[in-house]
Amino acid sequence: MEYYFECECGNKSRVLPSQAGTSLRCICGRTSRLPSLSKLKKEEPKRREGSATPAQLVTGPAVGLVTVGALSIAILLCLILFNVYLLTSGIAAQLPDPSVSLSKESSIAIRMMVEIVAVFANVGVIAGALQMKNLRNYGLAKTAAVLAIIPCLSPLCFVSIPLGVLALSYLNRSEVRSAFES
Repeated sequence: MEYYFECECGNKSRVLPSQAGTSLRCICGRTSRLPSLSKLKKEEPKRREGSATPAQLVTGPAVGLVTVGALSIAILLCLILFNVYLLTSGIAAQLPDPSVSLSKESSIAIRMMVEIVAVFANVGVIAGALQMKNLRNYGLAKTAAVLAIIPCLSPLCFVSIPLGVLALSYLNRSEVRSAFES
């Protein structure tokens, strides 16, 4: 893989991974110290003109997943509190009978357990999305994208599913995968 280094004069020079951390003499006459290979990977891999760096590619989906995850947690916590209110106030007894063979209270309790699992899943989405934004922990970033695609884990699945698919498509690119520091 090739990278580019931009001199103070604005000239871009092609840099091989083996040149990382060494000095480079520009055509303008200046000698510059090249960044380490990990910094070269993050800053500017060889790419077609007009395409984005790996950090730029994953920033949009990462910020979106953090936002959707936080909003989902807020909605889920409100639903959990509402279910607790139904159970403790006695209103649950006045609700119509569910079509399943469970009692009204059992039905609400099961719904609360599913919501609690969804809260923890959304915490995982946020943690993975933050790692994705910083190009760290590729496995957790990919797990966050997969969790975002699961419809029953987010009340905002109409937003989280496209963001998760977009994040996965970027994470599967070789230049993005190689930019991660696991």
